[in-house]
This record gives sequence, structure tokens and C-alpha cells, in this order.
Amino acid sequence: MSRRDRSDRFSFRAIPGELLSSHPFRLPAFVVVLALFVVMALPVTSFAQQEIFVPERPGQTWSTEVASPGYVHFEAGVLMQRAGFTPEATDGSLSGGEVYRSTSWQLPAMMLRVGVTEHVEVRLATKYMRMSWRYDPNYFDGGSGQPIEEDRNSGVDVLSVGLKTTLTKENGWIPQSAFIGSLALPSTASSIYDISQPAPDLALSFSHSLAKDLYLGYCVGLSWDGWTPNPLGYGSVMLAFDLDDKMDLFMEYGFEAHRHSPVLHSADAGLVFTVNDDFKIDAWTGFGLGNPDASSASPRLTSIYRPDVFFGAGAAYRLKL
Repeated sequence: MSRRDRSDRFSFRAIPGELLSSHPFRLPAFVVVLALFVVMALPVTSFAQQEIFVPERPGQTWSTEVASPGYVHFEAGVLMQRAGFTPEATDGSLSGGEVYRSTSWQLPAMMLRVGVTEHVEVRLATKYMRMSWRYDPNYFDGGSGQPIEEDRNSGVDVLSVGLKTTLTKENGWIPQSAFIGSLALPSTASSIYDISQPAPDLALSFSHSLAKDLYLGYCVGLSWDGWTPNPLGYGSVMLAFDLDDKMDLFMEYGFEAHRHSPVLHSADAGLVFTVNDDFKIDAWTGFGLGNPDASSASPRLTSIYRPDVFFGAGAAYRLKL
């Protein structure tokens, strides 16, 4: 049904430089272009596109529906994410024993989707970001007597362009499936959130109708942050229920796996209200599962600033050209 943008989850752009070591981004941009070309060349099962409205928001799971030909989708919302890290047996100088804390806002995150054919849509996405953080350099640098460091950053995130194409329709045990590919472009963001190289995001999404009012969706993908050479692997599973003609409920599990981190897990749930056939509003919330590396003397960086809690709300509207 939908997805939570993760470009700020494991991006190192707004994190204190002392916590990170930079690596050149080596993945050629032609990889994502080639992938998109190959998918477009695949034989796609022909079937009539239903003119149903399925937004990409909220949640973490890509939908398998594409925008109907001749329709434009406008989707936007706000998202807050808060992270804190408190190692075990620490004498960290932040209140409550925390040695790192951050809060980020997407105000808003926006996506434009344009239906091109029965099974292809073009997509544009960006967001306005605000992030505040503070951390204890004494813990991370092994020193003592240093003052707490803190800062705030805000600006426009990079512009992402891409497409989505339906691969198969649901037929018995065969799920409906779709490929989603996008490329975040350098020099399209405020300096604090800009990237050094094009950053691909490639995913496959699947869905099943389990019963009249019960649906299962799941997806897997790889995402690059435009700075480091190693991708973030991600995936999610969503159960969606039609409570009535207007209200839908979903519950979701997601994971993210980075080369320099243990697998991070999260859970979320939310509601989607259908105002009319072309307008939907939503609200959802979630939290991180577990407390990775809390007992480590040298915790992996991505587990430190993994969001402990997040919540969002937004709306989606479609217009026929």
C-alpha cells in the first residue's frame, strides 16, 4: 500500500562529522538506468488497469498499483522521527545517561505520480527537512571534559526521479508485483542535505488478496545514500484491513540492514480515511524494536541514531488530466 521514506534514516549528511568516516561513492549511475531499461523491456502481463486510487503513503511498503493513465497523484505529509542512545554502564553527560539524541521532521515530504500507460507511472519526490541533534564527544572520542555539541539543520532534500511498472497481476498463488526504481540527483538540495553522486533506490513489491477485506503486501529493496559505496537493504510486510467503506487499518513490520550495523527492526500501524474517490487522508505511528549495541563499548553508528519512535500524517489527492 505505501512506504515510509528512509533517505534520512541512514544518510550521514546531517550527523556530526566526528561520528563518521567518509567513503567515496563508487556505484556507477548507469546501474539504475540499466535496471530501469531491463525492466521496461520485460514482457508485462496485459490486463485492464482499474481506475482505483492507491496512494504510496503512509507506511513502509511500496504498493503494487500504478497511477491510472491520464491521472496525476499529489501526495504529501509530515513525519517526525526521534532517536536517542543510552549505552549501558555509561557516565555520559547528557540527561538520563544519553550520549546521543536527535529529532528530525519532514515538513512536508512530497511525491508527484503521473500515470503514463496501463502499467507505467513516472514519479518525482522531495521533502523539506529539519533536524536537531546533540551528542557527548567524551563518549565517542574517548576524551574527557569536552562540552556537549549540538546543532540544528534545515533545508530542501534532494529531488528523486523514477518510475514504477507493474510486472504481474495476481493469479492464484502468483502475487501482483511491481518494480520501483528511482534516482536521487545531486545539486538539487540545500547544501546540508546535498549528495556527491546520484543515489539509486531499487525495489520489488508484491501483494495478495487474502480475503474480501484483507490484503497482504511486502517489498524488498536496496537504497544508496549518495555518499557511501555500500547500499542499505530494506524490506517490510503489511497487513491491511477494510474496516468499512471509508476506513482502512494497516499493521506493518519493517527491517533495514546496513553493512556497518546489525539489522534494525521496526513496527507501525495507521489508519487511512477515504474522503471520496480521489482524496484520502492518513495518520500512523511506529517505533523501533530492540536496543542494538547498547552494551557495546564501540556501538555501530547506524544503531545509535535509529529512530526509537516516529509518527506522521498526510493526504493524497488525484486529478484526471
